[in-house]
Amino acid sequence: GATGLALGGKGGAADVITNVMRTFQADMMSAADVGDIMTKATLRSNMNMADMAASIRYASADVTNLGYSLQEASAMIGTLGNMGIQGSMAGTALANMARYLSKSVSDPAYKGHQALESLGLTSADLTDAHGNLLAIDTILEKIRNATQGMTSVEKSNIYTQIFGVRGNRAATALTRDLEGYRNLLKEV
Repeated sequence: GATGLALGGKGGAADVITNVMRTFQADMMSAADVGDIMTKATLRSNMNMADMAASIRYASADVTNLGYSLQEASAMIGTLGNMGIQGSMAGTALANMARYLSKSVSDPAYKGHQALESLGLTSADLTDAHGNLLAIDTILEKIRNATQGMTSVEKSNIYTQIFGVRGNRAATALTRDLEGYRNLLKEV
């Protein structure tokens, strides 16, 4: 009700919430918890529930494969929404960011891996003891710190190599508003 989305029917709140629950395998969470997370992220960002649902639909496979939670995904999407990157555009950008980041961290032959190494960052700097990626804000902060002092062209090239052309949109936006992401994550 808070987002103006109808409860029933195709594309209604119940449909969206059950789809998200399945995607994130949120069996331990109730529908109300999932709905609350999405509603809070929607109301605290410049988007509507349809944008949130579309973004999750496009990004979910990649963010869940990397172990990011619904709360983290919703906060990333909300942060992108605050910068005008909404709906399928946000989901596609976030999916590409996640996909290329994973490849950059894990594939020594990939140009993104070489870009990370040029910054002095190794896979060990961006993963935990089990080989899982660290929290996205931690990774982006490390990359942001490593690119300080570079020209705008150098930074742009580094981000494109690490995150890909389409993923660069999400990575750059999130890097520019890490505080906003962290605040939204606390709220959801």
